[in-house]
Amino acid sequence: MRYSLKINKSTQELYVLDSEGRIVETMKCSTGQGFPTKYGKGTTPSGVYPVTRIEDGKEVAKILDSTGKWNPYGPYCIDLNILERNISIHGTDELENLGKLVTSGCIRIDNSNISKLVKYKFVSKGTLVEIF
Repeated sequence: MRYSLKINKSTQELYVLDSEGRIVETMKCSTGQGFPTKYGKGTTPSGVYPVTRIEDGKEVAKILDSTGKWNPYGPYCIDLNILERNISIHGTDELENLGKLVTSGCIRIDNSNISKLVKYKFVSKGTLVEIF
């Protein structure tokens, strides 16, 4: 079965939809805070974007911290094809910030939920993600 994702910036929720468009999972998320940070523009762009790849969060974190001690991405980083932006859906262990506008533009969800998206194959290369 092919799934798609929708991210509602107003309610700070990520929805997994089945091929019929029915919501099968709802997850609390966090999106862009609205002003630039040292890591990005601070906004989460609206639109429909395909997943380009799914990466190990620890490996992506090495870009920010070569020691591997700091990992703000959790177990996975799901990259989206957004021109001139490096936006992804990734995990977080900062559960107190879910549901808030706190990111540099990425979409954060609980580490267990990002693992669920990958483990149950809710996402793969080419999965469409609508951000509204």
